[in-house]
Amino acid sequence: MPNFNTGMIMKKTNNIFIGVVALLLAFSLNAWALPYPVEQGSSIIMYAGDHSSIEYEGNYQAKNIVTGVTFGTFCVEMNEHFYSGRKYKVKNIVDYAENGGLSGQTPGTHQDPLSNATKWLYYHFLNKDILAVTGKAENDYSLQLAIWMIEGELLPGLAEYNQYANDSIAKIYYDKAINSGDAGASYNVMVMNLVNPDGSAAQSQLVGAAPVPEPGTMMLFGIGMLGLAVYGKRRMNKDAR
Repeated sequence: MPNFNTGMIMKKTNNIFIGVVALLLAFSLNAWALPYPVEQGSSIIMYAGDHSSIEYEGNYQAKNIVTGVTFGTFCVEMNEHFYSGRKYKVKNIVDYAENGGLSGQTPGTHQDPLSNATKWLYYHFLNKDILAVTGKAENDYSLQLAIWMIEGELLPGLAEYNQYANDSIAKIYYDKAINSGDAGASYNVMVMNLVNPDGSAAQSQLVGAAPVPEPGTMMLFGIGMLGLAVYGKRRMNKDAR
């Protein structure tokens, strides 16, 4: 005859075990899937130059007025502009820059699709491992030149075209990104198309989300999965009796 108290204790222990495993998985998955620092309709302030002292600050910086989060970004189109310190609105976050830029746009649209090579480069900028993947330390303006070259914005005769021609680091960034093939296709790197307060087009800048999870996050996820496996084996052994 089964002991009622023992059965209740075992059931309670199992519930606690499942709860702990679920909590570990929840923490790890939340840390894994980070949101974009802005969203459609967000009001931001754009800055040019060294606005903040953080490493990997980008060639430009965008500050979310509501959350106060500032992140590094890069310009996508050469023929669009913003004024440093002014307020803009995020019209949308999509896979293309609007209005085409100097390289033109997809026929019949106002869209200039973002290159997977640009996604790859900005993704590694966000993960702060540019040195590891390119062999060159992070340099904001060299990254900007490489992105413009990838996006077809550096045309002969432009000052920036000559700057790229004389920037060996930018050329290495470009080559590494282009040779990545479609490696950036699945990365959560998009374009935030900005508009002025009156709704007129202003700028197209890069934005990204979901960097590679840090070791601590991976460990939590691994422990959670191991816990599920142990629990599953216990249930299988119990059912086999």
